[in-house]
Amino acid sequence: MSDRLAAIRCAPAVGGLALLAWASSCDQSRDPTPQPAIPASVEYLTPVQHLVRISMALRGTRPALAELDAVEEDPVWLPAIVEHYLDSPELGATIREMHAEQLLVDVDGSIYPAGFPAVGELADMDVQRINQSIVEAPLRLIEHVVTQDRPYHEVVTADYTLADPITSIVFGIPHDAEGPEWQVTHYEDGRPHAGVLSDSFVFTRHSSTFSNRNRGRANAIARAFLCYDFLDRHVEIDSNIDLADEEAVAHAIRENEACVSCHQTLDPLASHFAEYTPIFVPSQIEEYPFRFYGHPYSRLMRVTDPAFFGTPSSNAQDLGVLVASDPRFALCTARRFYGYLAQVAPEDVPLELASRLSDTFLLGGMNAKALLRAIVLSDEFRVASATDETEALEARGLLKARPTQIARMVQDLTGYRWTTRLPIDLGYGRVGDIDLMTDAFFGFEVLAGGTDSQSVTRPAFTMTATAALALRGLAAHAAPFAVDADFDESDPARRWLLSSIDESESDETRVRAQLAELSRRVHGERVAVDDPAVDALWSLWSGALTEPDSSTRRAWTMTLYAMLQDIQVAYY
Repeated sequence: MSDRLAAIRCAPAVGGLALLAWASSCDQSRDPTPQPAIPASVEYLTPVQHLVRISMALRGTRPALAELDAVEEDPVWLPAIVEHYLDSPELGATIREMHAEQLLVDVDGSIYPAGFPAVGELADMDVQRINQSIVEAPLRLIEHVVTQDRPYHEVVTADYTLADPITSIVFGIPHDAEGPEWQVTHYEDGRPHAGVLSDSFVFTRHSSTFSNRNRGRANAIARAFLCYDFLDRHVEIDSNIDLADEEAVAHAIRENEACVSCHQTLDPLASHFAEYTPIFVPSQIEEYPFRFYGHPYSRLMRVTDPAFFGTPSSNAQDLGVLVASDPRFALCTARRFYGYLAQVAPEDVPLELASRLSDTFLLGGMNAKALLRAIVLSDEFRVASATDETEALEARGLLKARPTQIARMVQDLTGYRWTTRLPIDLGYGRVGDIDLMTDAFFGFEVLAGGTDSQSVTRPAFTMTATAALALRGLAAHAAPFAVDADFDESDPARRWLLSSIDESESDETRVRAQLAELSRRVHGERVAVDDPAVDALWSLWSGALTEPDSSTRRAWTMTLYAMLQDIQVAYY
């Protein structure tokens, strides 16, 4: 195992001279696959449009005006701005959201399969707050690996975990009260550490019955990190098997050729997770810490000895190393990262592109930022359209922002976050504060095109009626908030959007100049003050001002409300 891990840990170098030195010291004879020529029929985004797409994909926010100006003046600034984005705090949120879709762990916090109760030391805390930490714990580990430039294989090999004060109490994990909220720590219940493969919530979400014996857990890991889904295999099922007879099923998975074709690899993989608690209802927990590892029924949860596709193993730690050293891991990572950013199903990412990105990923010492950089600066990512009919059907000329991105973008533009407080008593605690754009049960995440990691596992990339209504609702709250905040701030440099005009001004020239700047900031487009788009905004602004009991503040509120609910805001 140590040789396997040493091979993929060869170096964490990320570029420049360090990358050349690493390539030499590791005796890498193979260069990354050269970028193929894109057909002449393909049309690209302009550099500014490309910048907007990169910023939304990596951060979920629009570029700053200075960044737009720099790239418009000289596109050579684009790679430098990408480096800035890769070091921004917003990248961490994007990494969490990406892997929440990958692992399907971003479930509704207040209810099953989450719904950990407010008991013991957490008795006075909202259920939503408790479960937000628990659900995020595996994602925080992955965020740490990526943002700290750790080799990406640590998502399944790390000999540590991350915990905040809440997860520390729930699972009995050490936490230094003087340290950061989320900090590197270790389980002390005897479990071998293997990144998210030893995380308690991953296998709470992917629970197992006694009859399933962890097969669902095994498939969740294979699907997430190897892009290998046992359920996608084409197997002719023997219809003579009595699936209601447990003994008949047990015999079939050992003797029936159709069943054995899957179970000979699935069951040994599943055996790695026998020590993790099987299915349970978190809301029924009476005290913390909750023991999740080393339950008394572990022998009953194992069909055979652990192994990884024919290679003998012993525990999750061994499994993590085997997963990370499997060639499918790097290729799957490339597929999933590109698929998430470009809004393409991982299985639909062309093999040539996935292989090229995988080479870059491996040559960079499995540095995820190197992979992200290669993706957003690739020709494929900046395709806008195609004149060839076949290529036009495959081109993703417009990408639709996920609800999480819209929420972050609007907050970055206006300072507003759409939340509410629900004092609902669930019997095991009160709900508490809800983010309406990112909650799928009480809020509008699924209606806005997002997922709930259970019933809806893939986002919608079309603008549905409910998505438009959610955007309208968000705009209705964000517009007056931003206008009031801006005009209550005397220093224009500290304002969100209205930095070029005072509340008392209604001169058309001054208003048009501010409208053009608003369009630049909100939509990422430079328009002249006499552009038809500004004409339309001026007509709306001046019309609102003529209404009875109106004011310039109301006129700006109505204008910004219209701009924020424009479908253009939801695409990039």
